[in-house]
Amino acid sequence: MNNTSSIELNNFWSWEAFYPLTEDRRTEIKSRYLALSPVMRSVAGQIAVQRHLEENNHPSMVRFIESLDYDSKDTTQLKYPNFWYKLFAGRAMTQSNTIDLFFDGVNYPTANILKHPLWSLIDHRVTIESSLKQFAIQYGGKLFRKLFSWHCLDEIPLSALKQSYPSQRQTQFEARSLDSLNALLFITLNQIRECKHLRPTTAEQYAYALFLFLFGYKYRTLKMLDMGIMLNELLTPSSSSGDSIKRQLT
Repeated sequence: MNNTSSIELNNFWSWEAFYPLTEDRRTEIKSRYLALSPVMRSVAGQIAVQRHLEENNHPSMVRFIESLDYDSKDTTQLKYPNFWYKLFAGRAMTQSNTIDLFFDGVNYPTANILKHPLWSLIDHRVTIESSLKQFAIQYGGKLFRKLFSWHCLDEIPLSALKQSYPSQRQTQFEARSLDSLNALLFITLNQIRECKHLRPTTAEQYAYALFLFLFGYKYRTLKMLDMGIMLNELLTPSSSSGDSIKRQLT
């Protein structure tokens, strides 16, 4: 039986009306998601499902799967519930048709989490400058000195960021979101690489604390330790001290 409330349905269909998951959007999200490492694909999928449950008032995975109204008599749909449980537990999606199944069960904001610029930054499979351009498109010009100067570029240099102030860094930390962690990491990289601040910088301390809050407390994350090592490597490219970050995160 479908237990979806009218509020949940209205929320879902309002997004479908204004931000439908068109073929172009699906293709872009798939491309960005599949370019990630298995670790980051695991994290992105796991976070996306948890955010979807929270923001669409599904009290459990059981209720969410019931809301999808799969036909138990249709043999092609028998494996669908198991797909969602595995994704929730941290299984990374690897095939295009599997991602289509995910798209069919969620709305645009949830699907868009799969290509959040935070994943590509920590994954460092693209340049920091390319990741900063992705972030600028999604986040806007709040952190940038003259965003219009960089609109036509594929990459944005760290030097485009505004000077960071203590109140700004604290505000980002208190926002406790994926976007604010993304912002703090760029501020940290700018402080380390462009401004040559001594480590740990204040932004770096905020970033590590927020990382632990988000992926150690707010969200259930199977690959948190692996992600923490990747984060450490991003901020300290010359360091191979994986054991050090493991001790901090365990």
